[in-house]
Order: sequence, then structure tokens, then C-alpha cells
Amino acid sequence: MDERAFDIFLDRLGDLDVETPQTKSDKGWISKELLFGFDQKMARGWMSDSHSHDHDHKHGHDHKSEMECLSVTLSSSDGKAGVDLEKLGKLLKSAPKDEVYRIKAVLYSNGSPKATDGSAVNGASASRSRYILNWSFGRWTWSHDDIVEADAPTLRMSIFTAQYESNKWTKKIESGQFVALDSGASDGAISVKRVQ
Repeated sequence: MDERAFDIFLDRLGDLDVETPQTKSDKGWISKELLFGFDQKMARGWMSDSHSHDHDHKHGHDHKSEMECLSVTLSSSDGKAGVDLEKLGKLLKSAPKDEVYRIKAVLYSNGSPKATDGSAVNGASASRSRYILNWSFGRWTWSHDDIVEADAPTLRMSIFTAQYESNKWTKKIESGQFVALDSGASDGAISVKRVQ
């Protein structure tokens, strides 16, 4: 659509008072990483051969990544340590949708996390438990996971950012303002690496 029609569309969308993520496409194409929120290897089996990055096509766009991915690990030698859910909640509530597209994590916590709507996680216990986070464009859900891995880090998280935003978010995560151990643990080590 032309720019005027697009502006009218955005105005009408704004009138609906819904939080709809927006991203620019290249002639109608967006990356499957942005759409599905996971890496190409996982998506390859679900995508038809005609849409794979290995195919020979002529639709006039390049395949440079529209996203960057950060891998975050929070470790502790204390087998009872959990993630500070209050700090992590600040990240989930404050990450701008035009900078951070997806956050996925597996973590241990000594409390029960809450979804976007404030609902508690089903199956949560009062003791240290493992949870799975799925955050997308400002909304998130949690799942309780009964699997317990020996010697697993307290948190493993992937943050999918817009292009050129990963350096800023690396600094924010490394500062400890969003990712830290809960109050009882003091030996936490955080690692942030750009993987894409």
C-alpha cells in the first residue's frame, strides 16, 4: 500500500486501542525468525523447500538478518539459587516492542512468576522450581516444568532484538538491573553473548 493508505491504516489500528506489534517488511517479506521467534535450523523442517534460505528465487530481496540474538546465562554454585523475578519482571514490562521482539528463557525460581495478566503459573510450588518463559512484543506467558537438570545454570535466555540494538541490550543485561539472582544468593555470574 502507498504511504497515505498506510498512515490511514495505522490511525484506524490505533483507534482499536490494541497493542499490535509493527515491523517493516521488504515487499511483503519478513524473516521467519521474527515471525516464529526461533532459529533457522528449527524452522527449516517446518518450512517448505520453496521458502528455505537455500533455495534459488527471484523475488527481489536479500536475506540479511533483520534481528540480532543475545544468549544470556546466569550461573550460581548455590543449588538453591533462583532468579530475581522482580528484576526480570522489569525487563518484561519495559522492553520496547520496536527494539526487543522476543525473549525466551528457561530458569529456576524460588517464587512463582506471573504472566502479563498477573495470573500465577499452574503447577507452581513454593520451593525452587523450573519455569519456561515465552515473551513476544510485550506479552508473556510462563510454563512450569518438572524437569530438573543437574548442574544447569540458574537462567538460560535468548533475547531477539531489532538490528543494531544488541549492543545496548547487552550493556543493560550485564548491569544487573534486569537479570540477577534472588536475594539469598551472592555468587552469581552473568554471561551475555551475541550469537547472530
